[in-house]
Amino acid sequence: MLVGLLWHITCNPIRVMPTDLVLIIDDDLAFCQLVSTALSRAGFHVLAAHDGLSGLTLAREAQPAVILLDMILPGLGGVRTCQQLKQDPALAASIVVAITASPDLRYIEHAFRAGAEFFLMKPFGTEMLVQVIQSAARRAKVGGRRRSHPRFPVGLRVRCVLEEVEGRAVNASLGGLQLYLGERLAPGTTFRLELDLPTGAITAEAKVIWQDDDVSGRSIRHNHGVQFLRFVEDSGFLQYKRFLSKVVVKSDVSSPQPSSSLASRTPPEPQK
Repeated sequence: MLVGLLWHITCNPIRVMPTDLVLIIDDDLAFCQLVSTALSRAGFHVLAAHDGLSGLTLAREAQPAVILLDMILPGLGGVRTCQQLKQDPALAASIVVAITASPDLRYIEHAFRAGAEFFLMKPFGTEMLVQVIQSAARRAKVGGRRRSHPRFPVGLRVRCVLEEVEGRAVNASLGGLQLYLGERLAPGTTFRLELDLPTGAITAEAKVIWQDDDVSGRSIRHNHGVQFLRFVEDSGFLQYKRFLSKVVVKSDVSSPQPSSSLASRTPPEPQK
């Protein structure tokens, strides 16, 4: 039996804009309700399923822009669910945001290998959730996935050395960064990027893969997807990798207040 709950959505799903539709696949009903409320307030339409098979069926019927997928699910499991979602041609433009409360780093690797584009560790705050879902929805709007590495929320000061443009990295992966910069850099631009890590600054050669603008009232933020080409120093990559590992395991990465934290119960330990 299909288990799917629909909140704040029109009776005719055909009329819903695809970039507004988010599917949650998580067996924690209370968590689904919290996420649904937060995303509905941010202007999204939300569906929910509570196991992998129901999630696959609902995804194929609704074709959501973004799928928020727990890595630990009953039955089919989160990893296999993700694999089947990414292998379905009808869902080629859907962006998967993998989530888990487990401290086991293997889930991050499994999510990456299964095709997830984003990754969030539970618990996370409402602001971080909405930011990641908005970024994922923009990716879906322009035709689906652009990268093979999952991304993690960060807050890094960066400087484009050759362009002398400063900005902030808001998402990071082993393959690159999502940056807000003070100026637009055209796709294809190559430059040296200085990252201000807690352990010290490192420098990498990078390339702009895509660029769009976030417009909020009179404010415009220049959003860029940047791919690493190489790190200038060999130790730079090791520093960056250690930094990213700490981001992944740090439960308070988004510094959520208790009133806005979207938490779930700790799942069972993964089977080896």
